[in-house]
Amino acid sequence: MVGVSSLRGDEAVFPNTTGALELADWVRPFGKVTVFATYASLGLGTLERAHTAHLPGWDLIVVDEAHRTSGRIGKPWAAVHDNALYPRLAAAVHDGHAEAVAAGRRPRARRAG
Repeated sequence: MVGVSSLRGDEAVFPNTTGALELADWVRPFGKVTVFATYASLGLGTLERAHTAHLPGWDLIVVDEAHRTSGRIGKPWAAVHDNALYPRLAAAVHDGHAEAVAAGRRPRARRAG
């Protein structure tokens, strides 16, 4: 298990990097590996550059808080839906807003700005 984020040392229980080549090197020896990535890493292009450095495609990409990946074309976080940038066999997008409404709770309002 590795992460793509700026967490270091005691902040994380598994190795983290923002380096595309380092990520590709870490993942390459494993047949299966779980990689956690923050939304910020999508905007930095770390995963895209790792794929050009021969990081294999994903079997599955899970997107939590999926509403953050929708909206205008070109939004950095929406790039996760582009199979050319993030090659994968399948994607599972999840947003807790529907479950909150179904359970009679109102999702927290977000402030613009």
